[in-house]
Amino acid sequence: MAEVIRFEAQLVRGFRSWMGVEVPERVTERLGTRGLVPVEGSVNGFAFRGSLAPTRQGHFMWLKKAIREECGVQPGQTVQVVLRPVRERPSLNVPAELETALAASPEASRWWDALSASKHRIATIWISQAKSSEVRAYRVSDVLRRARRAYLNEGPFYPTKEDQPRLNRPKEMQHRPRLSS
Repeated sequence: MAEVIRFEAQLVRGFRSWMGVEVPERVTERLGTRGLVPVEGSVNGFAFRGSLAPTRQGHFMWLKKAIREECGVQPGQTVQVVLRPVRERPSLNVPAELETALAASPEASRWWDALSASKHRIATIWISQAKSSEVRAYRVSDVLRRARRAYLNEGPFYPTKEDQPRLNRPKEMQHRPRLSS
């Protein structure tokens, strides 16, 4: 289990006017990284899960409005922070449609395996969020198309400006009548 870190800091406006706290330099040193750090813990006793974002000086921990309201803090007030880095992310359940597509194509499986864990996570969540099996199947094909493109160094995995129209619901699925409940 990761070490618990405690500190006090003032609530301030930071990067892009986000509200949060500047993490003390000693905390950044203890973390051993200047990169993004997922954390969980509490602010003034209220549980939260978030990230420490890298800055030129160290890290900034933004606090969502809901957390600030729960804590009852305003800019300039001091908050008590208790946190620990979250090193392991929960495992993902790969959608059945994606598993089927990967099992059916060794090439697609190679393209998928060449992607980073963060790209797997993003793609898996995007596919899983589709409500209909038709849209999930379409998203699987789009993810594998982009994985192929990245594998062959023909472009990035992430959607490009040209990909944006493809990310919408396919036209043949847009005008189906909805069943009323």
